[in-house]
Amino acid sequence: MKTYTKYEDLPAQARYLGSENGDGSMYETLADHISMALDPVRLREPDGTYSYFELAP
Repeated sequence: MKTYTKYEDLPAQARYLGSENGDGSMYETLADHISMALDPVRLREPDGTYSYFELAP
């Protein structure tokens, strides 16, 4: 999975799926969305957690 470090670098079509919790864990629903995504990517937030996006339309 590709990781971006700046929000500005995410492609314009990126659709937000969700973010990790502050301790790095995630809810099962988010894990399911990521596993079903055709082209998932993640953004490393300044606090070290990740936000996940789908690039496929």
